[in-house]
Amino acid sequence: MELEKIVARVQKLLSLAGNSGATEAEAATAMEKAQGLLTAYNLDMTTVTNGGDNGMGARGEERLHGGGTKWTQELWRAVADLNFCFYFNVEEYRTRPGSSKKRMRATHKLVGRTVNVVSTKIMCEYIEQTIERLVKDNQPLNKLAYEEGMSDRIIQRVNQRRREALAEKRWSKHKTRWRQETAREQRRRSGSYQEGYDKGGSVSLDQQVGKGRSNKLLS
Repeated sequence: MELEKIVARVQKLLSLAGNSGATEAEAATAMEKAQGLLTAYNLDMTTVTNGGDNGMGARGEERLHGGGTKWTQELWRAVADLNFCFYFNVEEYRTRPGSSKKRMRATHKLVGRTVNVVSTKIMCEYIEQTIERLVKDNQPLNKLAYEEGMSDRIIQRVNQRRREALAEKRWSKHKTRWRQETAREQRRRSGSYQEGYDKGGSVSLDQQVGKGRSNKLLS
């Protein structure tokens, strides 16, 4: 699946999840599907090389305004870990979106495969917008407490999803190894294996060196 198609599909799911007209169940289902798609695809992408993947596996880097609060930094870091890319929060001299004035501003910095960076950006922006939309109390301290509480719960779920994804990947490797060993044991019980085994006993282990001379490896 091409990167553009993945992004479009995830954005559609997240749009449904954030739709005020959607029921809680519909929003939760859409969110789960989006997270599942990103997680599954990123796990696959970690196994490919830079060649032959249409640039999706190429290294990417993106800087975005944000990260001025501890909870947003922790949220972005958790989602970046889930999507197998690195997160840094840095101070840069830049303009804020919609402003022409430059000053030192907090900046999210993502580094990793292009598809992972894009996935992290999409997911974090959606979660931040959702948290802001659901805040009921605009009193500064209450608002911050609500944002921190909701973010902490989401981070717990993100970390749990990462543990499950890694466990599934390890189990998948274990099953592959088990199948390979089982298949080899079956081949060892075959007539062809025994025939080859017996034939191996008649192969000379003398290495020929030059004309008419030999170097005995085994006596």
